[in-house]
Amino acid sequence: MSSATPDTYAATGSSSSAATPSLLNVLVVTLEFTYSPFSGNGMYGRSVVRSLLRTDQCRVSVICARPRRRDNSYAVIPRSISSDLSSDHHIVDPEITREQACRLNLWPVDLPPGASWKKLDEHGPWEDFASGAARRYVDRILSEWIPDVILVVDWHGGAAWRSIADIARERRQTLTLPPVCYFNFRVYASGLCPTKADWYERKEQEALEIASDIVCLSRPDMKSLQGLLPPRLKDEGKVNVNLIHPALRGDMHSLAECFQQFQPRAQDVIRTSLHPAAAAALGSDAPTRSHNRRFITCAVRLSKEKNPIIFVEVMRKMSDAIIELGLIPL
Repeated sequence: MSSATPDTYAATGSSSSAATPSLLNVLVVTLEFTYSPFSGNGMYGRSVVRSLLRTDQCRVSVICARPRRRDNSYAVIPRSISSDLSSDHHIVDPEITREQACRLNLWPVDLPPGASWKKLDEHGPWEDFASGAARRYVDRILSEWIPDVILVVDWHGGAAWRSIADIARERRQTLTLPPVCYFNFRVYASGLCPTKADWYERKEQEALEIASDIVCLSRPDMKSLQGLLPPRLKDEGKVNVNLIHPALRGDMHSLAECFQQFQPRAQDVIRTSLHPAAAAALGSDAPTRSHNRRFITCAVRLSKEKNPIIFVEVMRKMSDAIIELGLIPL
C-alpha cells in the first residue's frame, strides 16, 4: 500500500463503502492535509484521521486543497529546498494497515497554479478551496458517498462546507444535512488588534453557526469560542464548546518507550551530541528550583508568524530570574 496513490484510495474506499454499510461515513473538510503540508494543522489533521481509521468503526473521506507549483505541476515527488512546495506526505502503510487504507478516500480540490500556499490566514487560498470543493464534490456527497457526520477543521473548513451545503440545498429543497462537528485547531483572532481581529471573528462565527458540536484544543481557545458563539446558539443552549487536549503523538510515545528501554545507552548518546554547555548542565548536580527540569527552550517553525526571535529576547530580559532558577536556555 505504500506505493498507492490518492486515486487508489478513492477507488478502494468506494468499494469498501458498499461492502460494509454498518460503518460510519465521516467527511473531514480541511484546507491543509497531506498534499504539500507545511504546518501543524496538516500534522494534527493526519493524526485525527489516522485515529478515526484505527477505531475500525468508520470510513473517512477528506476534502483538502492540492496546490500546484508555479510551473503548473503537483508536489508529488521531493524537489529542491528552494522549491515553492514541499513534497506530498500521504498516510500509508505502516502508519495504517491495508484494511484501514481501504477506508480512506482523499478528495483533492485543485488550486489554481501559483495560488497562495503555506498560509492559513485571510491571505491563504480559502476562497478557491471553498468554491472548488462545492463545485467538484456536491454531487458525490448527495448521491455516491453520503456522509453521516461532517468534521470541519478551522474556519476555512467551515467556509468550504457552507459552500457545499448552500449548493446542496439549492438542488434539494427538503434536504436534511448531517450534523457538523467544528474542530477548532486555533482561534485566529487571538492576540490580534481589534481592527484585524474583527474579520477572523466573523469567520469563526460563520463556522460556529453551522456546528452541531464544537471541539477545541486549549482552555484559552474554549473561552474565546464561547465568547464568539452566535446569540441563537447561546440562547438555545444546544451547542457546547468541548475541550480535548491534543494527545501525545504516536511517534513521540514510541521514542519515549525506546529511550526508557535503552536509557543508559541513550543518555550517553544524547550527552555526546549536546553542546558542551548543555551536556555539562545535564550532568550537573547543582540544585535547581525546577526539580529535575534544567532546560528552557522554544520549539516552533522558523517563520515570520511564529516569531522565534522573541524567545531570545525574553531569555535576555529574564536572565537574572533564569540564573536564580538554575535553568539553561537551549
